[in-house]
Amino acid sequence: MAGMHIAFMVRRTPEYLGKKIQAGEVQMAMLFVLVFAGNILLMPGVAMLTPAGLEGRMVTSSGSGLDPHISPANGSLQVARVAQARHMDSSAIRASVERHVERRQFGFSVSPA
Repeated sequence: MAGMHIAFMVRRTPEYLGKKIQAGEVQMAMLFVLVFAGNILLMPGVAMLTPAGLEGRMVTSSGSGLDPHISPANGSLQVARVAQARHMDSSAIRASVERHVERRQFGFSVSPA
């Protein structure tokens, strides 16, 4: 908004609180705005790629948190916990997860990630 305001000033040096704004100050202000907006967009994306972000999606992916269609990555994260709770070997649970992964249909549907 400040950039538009400055752009409409013709033949006049922009002023703010009685002080003339130089080109370097405008560039620094725009850099601040871009870095701030970039952080807002970038940080949630980075957070979703971490293991903690993936575990958070496991809980919030459906209304009840008990969606039967979880991703293979979510299933792999739960192998150790399920094996411990059921007193089973984790390789048997992992094999069961791999056996029940639904693959792409017709080669172009959504990737199971």
